Amino acid sequence: MTEKHKYSEVQRAIADAANIIRKHRSKDITISIGGSVYGSAIGVNSAIDQIPSHANSLDIESLGLKDKLLCLEKSIEGDPLMSKFDKEIALEQLKIIAEATQNPHTESMKSTIRKAHMTLKGMAIAMPSDLEIVDAINDLSDVLTKVLAV
Repeated sequence: MTEKHKYSEVQRAIADAANIIRKHRSKDITISIGGSVYGSAIGVNSAIDQIPSHANSLDIESLGLKDKLLCLEKSIEGDPLMSKFDKEIALEQLKIIAEATQNPHTESMKSTIRKAHMTLKGMAIAMPSDLEIVDAINDLSDVLTKVLAV
């Protein structure tokens, strides 16, 4: 599969995610999720704690990756406008990024991070730009770009 083909697949996935979010944000929807949506946050914290401070001479700690992930997690949990469904998706993407950054230098991990990152960026596009969560997603994007060349 060519890089151009992979890129267009990612673009389609972002557009699809943004359309789904826009569609569901304008409606009152009842979604039944077993357990608490915040139950997955425990896995997010655990995954964030596992991120090494240094990865192949890149100083992840000084760039604040863990802090940005934790900030985004708090923004997701505290956003009163996000549905439980959207929060679950966002927290899952955050967990994926945290787990993948434990070994970010393989191509498969970079690809995993890119996909989760693009999903979060797609969610941010669908939201009003003045929300705290949008700022947190953009801050995380800046760090991911520096650390992982995503």
